[in-house]
Amino acid sequence: LEEGNPGYRVQARKIDYDLMVIDGVMVAGEQETVLPVSLIPNPGGRLFVGLEGARVVQVDVASLIRMQTIVLPVAPQSPIRHLRLHPTQDLLYVVAGAGGLVLSSLTGATLTEFGVEVASIDSLEVSADGRYVLATGIAGMDPAGIVEQKHLWFLDAESGVLVTDTILSRARSPVEVAWQPDGMDAYVYRATSSGINRLTGSRTPAGGRVVLRASDSSNRIILSASGEYLYTWDDMIYSFERSGFYDSLVMLSTEHGDAVFQDVTPGVVALAASPVREALFVLNEKLGTLTLMDLEGEGEQVLVPVGRQPIALTVSGDGDRVYVADRGGPGVVVVDVASA
Repeated sequence: LEEGNPGYRVQARKIDYDLMVIDGVMVAGEQETVLPVSLIPNPGGRLFVGLEGARVVQVDVASLIRMQTIVLPVAPQSPIRHLRLHPTQDLLYVVAGAGGLVLSSLTGATLTEFGVEVASIDSLEVSADGRYVLATGIAGMDPAGIVEQKHLWFLDAESGVLVTDTILSRARSPVEVAWQPDGMDAYVYRATSSGINRLTGSRTPAGGRVVLRASDSSNRIILSASGEYLYTWDDMIYSFERSGFYDSLVMLSTEHGDAVFQDVTPGVVALAASPVREALFVLNEKLGTLTLMDLEGEGEQVLVPVGRQPIALTVSGDGDRVYVADRGGPGVVVVDVASA
């Protein structure tokens, strides 16, 4: 290491020691490569990454310094499936293998285990008020040994104690769930009949069910920023009148269950909703396009080419940009929403 300004310079292809790992760049002629690396610690942002061997690494996001490695008290071959942080307290929730753990996000110490025995956990969330950990998954086989029982579990966020256990025996596997912003209302797909169940919390993890109608072939459900609408789509619907297939976008009112349908060209592979306004982004793998749909005012639609085989997308927190992964291209496509 050679001291420099503003930080240090690494003059090697790889340096591996207790604090961090830096990979250099191989260049023609086997020349050495100098990479400027800032080593200024930042106590603010921390990133938790699950690794093989039942380990979780805590990284400082500004300096990329590895702050600590947490070895979980589970079998080393247990895969880490989910990581979630408490919104206000120093608590880290980890699903390793089939079980769940509550850790201190500062020390990495195991505080408690989830108070429920499961075969697998499909999803893990923390309610916005930080009171509950919400998990869905499979508890085990039914008494006949035929049908896997899907469940929705509410756990106390601090103690990990089970609060409620709701059976979702007709939900598709893995369980597809969308949560309201307050984390207390959940929308769950049912597999054996047309519809989506709304599990109403009313600030407590209990309540009734409201069925929102959707087709059996519907895919992932997306909740709008306001929580007023659910977006999904039906794919490969055959029309005798058209003598061909088409896809259909579906917008459901979370209050009344009313649905609006819009037919689109087949090939829809993913949806995303704006986090700040009523806008929907539709990715079509076959056409290689992203459709920007303004659901307010005039409801304008703009088509943007985004690659040869786009497969996934996400939206920035301010709603200004959409990021698209193109399996047929060399990188990630970034679309400016305002200018398309």
